Amino acid sequence: MVYAAEVLKLVSKNYGTTLTRLLSRTQAQPTIDARLMAYFLLRYAGFHWKTIGAIMKRDHSTCITGARSFESLADNEPWLIDLAADIHQQAKTAAGIRQ
Repeated sequence: MVYAAEVLKLVSKNYGTTLTRLLSRTQAQPTIDARLMAYFLLRYAGFHWKTIGAIMKRDHSTCITGARSFESLADNEPWLIDLAADIHQQAKTAAGIRQ
Protein backbone atom coordinates (compact mmCIF):
# COMPACT_ATOMS: atom_id res chain seq x y z
CA MET A 1 0.00 0.00 0.00
CA VAL A 2 3.04 2.28 0.20
CA TYR A 3 2.98 2.44 -3.61
CA ALA A 4 -0.68 3.53 -3.58
CA ALA A 5 0.03 6.30 -1.06
CA GLU A 6 2.93 7.52 -3.19
CA VAL A 7 0.80 7.50 -6.34
CA LEU A 8 -1.89 9.59 -4.65
CA LYS A 9 0.67 12.04 -3.29
CA LEU A 10 2.46 12.43 -6.63
CA VAL A 11 -0.72 12.68 -8.69
CA SER A 12 -2.09 15.34 -6.33
CA LYS A 13 1.14 17.32 -6.56
CA ASN A 14 1.31 17.12 -10.37
CA TYR A 15 -2.29 18.28 -10.75
CA GLY A 16 -1.98 21.08 -8.20
CA THR A 17 -4.52 19.63 -5.81
CA THR A 18 -4.36 18.04 -2.37
CA LEU A 19 -4.80 14.50 -1.19
CA THR A 20 -7.85 15.62 0.77
CA ARG A 21 -9.46 17.01 -2.39
CA LEU A 22 -8.44 13.98 -4.43
CA LEU A 23 -10.33 11.70 -2.05
CA SER A 24 -13.27 14.08 -1.59
CA ARG A 25 -16.36 14.62 -3.72
CA THR A 26 -14.91 17.83 -5.20
CA GLN A 27 -15.87 18.30 -8.83
CA ALA A 28 -13.16 20.82 -9.79
CA GLN A 29 -11.72 19.75 -13.14
CA PRO A 30 -8.06 19.45 -12.09
CA THR A 31 -9.12 17.22 -9.19
CA ILE A 32 -11.28 15.08 -11.45
CA ASP A 33 -8.40 14.69 -13.92
CA ALA A 34 -6.08 13.71 -11.07
CA ARG A 35 -8.55 11.06 -9.89
CA LEU A 36 -8.77 9.55 -13.37
CA MET A 37 -4.99 9.19 -13.51
CA ALA A 38 -4.89 7.71 -10.01
CA TYR A 39 -7.48 5.06 -10.97
CA PHE A 40 -5.45 4.23 -14.08
CA LEU A 41 -2.11 3.99 -12.26
CA LEU A 42 -3.42 1.90 -9.40
CA ARG A 43 -4.95 -0.56 -11.86
CA TYR A 44 -1.77 -0.54 -13.96
CA ALA A 45 0.13 -1.51 -10.80
CA GLY A 46 -2.13 -4.53 -10.38
CA PHE A 47 -4.58 -3.44 -7.71
CA HIS A 48 -8.02 -5.03 -7.91
CA TRP A 49 -10.92 -2.70 -8.71
CA LYS A 50 -12.51 -3.17 -5.30
CA THR A 51 -9.21 -2.30 -3.62
CA ILE A 52 -8.88 0.81 -5.77
CA GLY A 53 -12.42 1.76 -4.81
CA ALA A 54 -11.58 1.37 -1.12
CA ILE A 55 -8.40 3.45 -1.49
CA MET A 56 -10.19 6.19 -3.45
CA LYS A 57 -13.39 6.07 -1.34
CA ARG A 58 -15.47 5.27 -4.42
CA ASP A 59 -17.49 2.39 -5.78
CA HIS A 60 -15.31 0.10 -7.89
CA SER A 61 -17.46 0.76 -10.97
CA THR A 62 -16.62 4.48 -10.70
CA CYS A 63 -12.94 3.55 -10.74
CA ILE A 64 -13.36 1.37 -13.82
CA THR A 65 -15.16 4.14 -15.68
CA GLY A 66 -12.58 6.68 -14.56
CA ALA A 67 -9.62 4.59 -15.70
CA ARG A 68 -11.27 4.12 -19.09
CA SER A 69 -11.88 7.87 -19.28
CA PHE A 70 -8.19 8.46 -18.59
CA GLU A 71 -7.25 6.10 -21.41
CA SER A 72 -9.56 7.99 -23.78
CA LEU A 73 -8.05 11.31 -22.73
CA ALA A 74 -4.56 9.91 -23.21
CA ASP A 75 -5.43 8.83 -26.76
CA ASN A 76 -5.85 12.53 -27.59
CA GLU A 77 -3.17 13.84 -25.22
CA PRO A 78 -0.13 11.50 -25.46
CA TRP A 79 1.81 13.54 -22.89
CA LEU A 80 -0.56 12.13 -20.24
CA ILE A 81 0.94 8.68 -20.71
CA ASP A 82 4.43 10.13 -20.29
CA LEU A 83 3.33 11.85 -17.08
CA ALA A 84 1.68 8.66 -15.82
CA ALA A 85 4.83 6.66 -16.56
CA ASP A 86 6.95 9.21 -14.72
CA ILE A 87 4.63 9.18 -11.68
CA HIS A 88 4.56 5.37 -11.73
CA GLN A 89 8.36 5.22 -11.70
CA GLN A 90 8.66 7.81 -8.93
CA ALA A 91 6.08 5.97 -6.81
CA LYS A 92 7.88 2.65 -7.27
CA THR A 93 11.19 4.22 -6.27
CA ALA A 94 9.67 5.92 -3.20
CA ALA A 95 7.97 2.67 -2.20
CA GLY A 96 11.23 0.74 -2.54
CA ILE A 97 9.98 -1.41 -5.40
CA ARG A 98 12.62 -2.64 -7.81
CA GLN A 99 11.74 -3.76 -11.34
